[in-house]
Amino acid sequence: MEHATDDAVVKLLNTLFFSANLEQLVNCSIDIVKNPIVVYDAGYFCIAQSDTRGIDDPFWVLGKVGSNCLYEFATILSHLGTKLLQDSGSRELLYYDIENFSTHRRRIIPLVFSDELLGFLIVLELRHPLDDIPEADYRIVAGAMVKELSAEQKMLNYRRGDTQKKVILDLMQGNFNSRDIFQLRLRSLKITGKSTYCIISANMSDFHLESRYNYLEALLESIFPRAWTVLMQNHFLLLVDCALAAQLPGESLENLKSVMAATGLQAGVSDFFSDLFKAPQYWQQAILAAGMAKKLGHHSPVVFFDSYKLWLCVDSLSPQSRGAYISTLVKKMHEHDVANGSQYVETLYHYLSSGKSLIKTGEALHLHRNTIVYRLERMKALFGLESGESYDDLQNYLSCMLLILSEIESGEQEA
Repeated sequence: MEHATDDAVVKLLNTLFFSANLEQLVNCSIDIVKNPIVVYDAGYFCIAQSDTRGIDDPFWVLGKVGSNCLYEFATILSHLGTKLLQDSGSRELLYYDIENFSTHRRRIIPLVFSDELLGFLIVLELRHPLDDIPEADYRIVAGAMVKELSAEQKMLNYRRGDTQKKVILDLMQGNFNSRDIFQLRLRSLKITGKSTYCIISANMSDFHLESRYNYLEALLESIFPRAWTVLMQNHFLLLVDCALAAQLPGESLENLKSVMAATGLQAGVSDFFSDLFKAPQYWQQAILAAGMAKKLGHHSPVVFFDSYKLWLCVDSLSPQSRGAYISTLVKKMHEHDVANGSQYVETLYHYLSSGKSLIKTGEALHLHRNTIVYRLERMKALFGLESGESYDDLQNYLSCMLLILSEIESGEQEA
């Protein structure tokens, strides 16, 4: 193995002690590890990177200082960081090599100080085989990065006492008088605000134990590597950075559903948005989605605001005014249901909601397809129900929704 020259090590140490500049440390370090490197902080943001000129790895050149780590790569870093902290008792210089993430092999070295994960040093195998560099040289470079990051973190805490979660709390509580002040706070924490986000939230009123909340918080942040969890007004609020994808990764969504089901909570998910300053209104979307799902008796552990927009529009009408918007046909059905104990309104709702699918309507009502066909024929005979007019279908569908909400509220008042 070829050790780093004394001059390269001295240059690195002089930079560490006299310059205290992370970019300069990175540029000195490439003379020791003989390959391009990048440094991410614990929030998976790029905070320093060597020159990318002449590098043909497509994912490497996407990374820029101040930008988000790719979601797939952030997940890898999250798993490695969790493993490292759990194994703190026997920790040496733990590193992890990735062979197939992109065109070039990578070596990940977690940067840890006093059992606190500060970030990650990534080395790209481009100009020199990774295994030909002695471990001692990786230790020198990693140690220098840890020293600088820990010093920067202490100074940041001393000057502002700021964290990403404090910024989110201030934002949700309306503590920013202007967008400019908010942007200054973001920049001080290396948050670009240039991404796609969504908010996941659930009512924690019956989830009292702090230890249980801490456990839930850790689970959520392991599912979503680039996310921040805060407790707001008896709700947990999870702000998820989805990078450029306006969707939650399938595996993360399934894990979220499992956690919510296991804890007995129901989470609402907002629309996706790019203006972080408007996050409070998207938090309200998540709350409204979960609230409407609960009102309707929907028990899915994760519900989306996008699925309840029409319900919320209908619910915005006052109970006293709803009757005026119910179609004559649906009113007659309702009167017949009340007088005879039939279920024509409910059947019509599920029939229209399912896109007129006999099978899905039967599944929703736990009835055979032939029973649904019979009911539809009876609706035609008794009330003159016609099929095929899109406007009539929409009017009848909304009328059914109005009646369903009114009956739910009526039942709540009687209870």
